[in-house]
Amino acid sequence: MTEEQQKLGIVEFGSRLARCGLQIVEQDPRPYRSSTYFEIGKSGRQSSVELSDEFMRDLPATREYQDAVDSYAAALAGRIRCGSPNVFYCLSNMVIKAEITWPIQAAVSNGMFSAWLLVDVTNEMHGTLARCCLNVAHSGRTTLDNVRNATSGLSQ
Repeated sequence: MTEEQQKLGIVEFGSRLARCGLQIVEQDPRPYRSSTYFEIGKSGRQSSVELSDEFMRDLPATREYQDAVDSYAAALAGRIRCGSPNVFYCLSNMVIKAEITWPIQAAVSNGMFSAWLLVDVTNEMHGTLARCCLNVAHSGRTTLDNVRNATSGLSQ
């Protein structure tokens, strides 16, 4: 990847983050891994993401990559604005509380966006706690159904 392509990709990434009120706080090229590590966020609250050189090179011209960044940025901005969201739902007549930390790890490799959500699950009746990771691919979004599926075995 040329230095010019890298600069264009970072400019595009930064402008897409800015639309959600975020900024690049720190960046660190990782040539041995063909990627760049970023700290992004605002107001002293950041999250990290590592993006492949392929992704950065193609970001200015690839709609799918732009959508992935937009979705990721919107989710991260919401996470920073609200803190860890608490999700409540019922499963087998039990109230389940799922606290989601977004994300514990996010990356783009081989052109595919993925992130891991850390989910702490509490059975409100018994106070038991379980922890699992939920992989979110491509869009950077998850639904309550995804959380229910990932945690259904932990609440019994």
